[in-house]
Amino acid sequence: MKSRKEKSMRFQYLFYLIVLSSCLFAFAAEPPELLLNGSFEEGKAETPWNEYRRPYSWFNWMDGGWAAWKDEVVQGIPSHSGSKHVVCGSNGGGALGGWGQNIAVTPDTSYDFSIWARTEGWHNSPEAVMLVDFKNAAGTIIHTDTQTVFNGVKPNPNVWTLFSMASSPAPAAATSAAFAVRGDAGSPLFDDASVVTAGPNPDFNYDKTVNGLDKSKFASGWQAHSGQSEYDPAYDLNENDIIDIDDLRIFAQSWLWVDSPIIVNIDESTLYQEMDGFGASFTDSSAWIVHEFLDTADYLDLMEDLFNPVTGAGLSYLRQPMGTSDMRRKADYSYNDSPGDYDMSEFSIAEDLDYIVPVLQKALQINPDIKIMGSPWSAPSWMKSGESEKYQGGWLTNNPTNYSAYADYFVKYVQAYASQDIPIDAITLQNEPLLQIGYPSMFMSASDQIQLIEYMGPTFASASIDTKIIAYDHNWDNTQHALDILADPQARSFVDGMAWHHYGGDVSAQTTVHNAYPNKGTYFTEGAIGEWMHQEGDFNGVLFSAADLLIKTTRNWAKCVVLWNMVLHELYNGPVNGKGCDTCFGVISVHSVTKAITKNGSYYSLGHASKFLRPGARRIASTDTSSTTLKNVAFINTDGSVVVYAMNEVTDVRNLQISWNGKSLVYPLPGRSVATFVWLNEPSPAVDIWITTGDKRMLLEKRPSVQFSE
Repeated sequence: MKSRKEKSMRFQYLFYLIVLSSCLFAFAAEPPELLLNGSFEEGKAETPWNEYRRPYSWFNWMDGGWAAWKDEVVQGIPSHSGSKHVVCGSNGGGALGGWGQNIAVTPDTSYDFSIWARTEGWHNSPEAVMLVDFKNAAGTIIHTDTQTVFNGVKPNPNVWTLFSMASSPAPAAATSAAFAVRGDAGSPLFDDASVVTAGPNPDFNYDKTVNGLDKSKFASGWQAHSGQSEYDPAYDLNENDIIDIDDLRIFAQSWLWVDSPIIVNIDESTLYQEMDGFGASFTDSSAWIVHEFLDTADYLDLMEDLFNPVTGAGLSYLRQPMGTSDMRRKADYSYNDSPGDYDMSEFSIAEDLDYIVPVLQKALQINPDIKIMGSPWSAPSWMKSGESEKYQGGWLTNNPTNYSAYADYFVKYVQAYASQDIPIDAITLQNEPLLQIGYPSMFMSASDQIQLIEYMGPTFASASIDTKIIAYDHNWDNTQHALDILADPQARSFVDGMAWHHYGGDVSAQTTVHNAYPNKGTYFTEGAIGEWMHQEGDFNGVLFSAADLLIKTTRNWAKCVVLWNMVLHELYNGPVNGKGCDTCFGVISVHSVTKAITKNGSYYSLGHASKFLRPGARRIASTDTSSTTLKNVAFINTDGSVVVYAMNEVTDVRNLQISWNGKSLVYPLPGRSVATFVWLNEPSPAVDIWITTGDKRMLLEKRPSVQFSE
């Protein structure tokens, strides 16, 4: 009698032997007929014209419509994977074009057909159809199943989406089937097709990927049921009423056709910027809701959820308006509304003491490592010229007395908050200095900011204040403003770096300025997510917008990632007194009547970083996978622990391979998920995994740990 261990070893040996032999076969022969040639990468050019090229084993038909094999380099639309995909559509008279591939089928067997699709974006009502034509030995179509794709609804944004259809059983006379897609309006694009039998399936956990989880399931099932008269039919992959070596062979063959994992190489010896933290802003609106509107118990619980790094998200950075902002419940105010008080004798933060200061004190009590930045939306109105309505618009009056007094204003702010045990780590000179709008704002050109810096630098030094001075604090679409400030030698000597927002331009602007002045810091200080991007309550969309923002800003040198309001009502995204961003979402939503608390997707996107990164953490080198469906960024803590932050933006599972120190692990990331991998720098570390999914099945949930393999 063989022991269980011996049986397990025998199975492992047999499994890998079959996998190896199948691999050798795969190199010598065509893929198994049940597996559609899903990639459109390889093909043949039957004529010199792109429209008449086609990928191997696929046929196209035009019937008055059109069908083409496209290259993203030529077309300008990235493929779902690789570089090529297909497109088809109708002509003005409604005649259709399409693409298809023939495979052999088994009568009475159903098939699942999947394909990725998107549009070229120019048509508001795209339409397309997936279909399977079952054929007899003479090639005559004897049955057709169809399923609509898009159905006149334009994806927004235009992203690759997985569509699937299950056929009815193949008729008794069927010997082959054409799996096809047909285009109508909107130039539908297609990529990465697949077909599997709809009966017993090697994808035991139904995550659309045959991987190690399925292997574990099949290994135990095959050993338990092999050769038995009663068995679980799920393991009878060829449906011959017995579980035997043929089922093992089918599983091994399926294993070969797993999508190649997206590989992320980690190199902790290559260090980039030191991280300051991740968070949002306790605007007047946010602080009032939390401290005044919520019941005390709910307030205390929410603060723990926000800032406790063990039981909550561990948020670690707060950017606070200095006085009024566009998100306030009370009337506009500054810390000195006494005209002509140039010596700042009337300076006071009394307006902040009711609820803003107590909320910040509580946050620091829970997480003393929090860093706080101050940013003014406007100088005191009496220090301004040209303003249309007090705090709205205008600019700082250009005289030495005014600039000197405003520098003292910043000193008083830092000192006043320090007296409340709230250290101010950094200040920016002006929120969005190039914007003049109907809410608190003030224009500051690059030369204006240079002039203020040249007063503030010495003033801070004489007051023994080491708070960082950060300039610009506006959108990616203007690098010249930041470069002009840094080009001034005296201003550059006092400025720690530049701050950025995402409402215009491209994130690469951060790297452009960093490369010009690599010793200066890069700060991402405001990134509201709102109704112009997603519908209210779209947890899934907000989760991925925030995660994508975090990855791309940190990969472009950001030391912090700060969203906008920490907490808002669901009603007009307020409260707001006057004109403010009533389309901006909070990290947390509190119902204006029931007081119910909802953690929005951005809470989890931030938490997947802030919960695991400690003070002094550095970004480290990791493979840039931004052109794939998996995006990532990696960090190392001062204790040597490595943190990989990743997101899978598509709806089906994608395999992520992390390679580190000559070892690797492959992990199937669920569709539409954000994940964090954490491990210690030791010979055989356990890798802890935390996942949030867009459907809320997992919310910053710790999953079973895994190991690297040699």
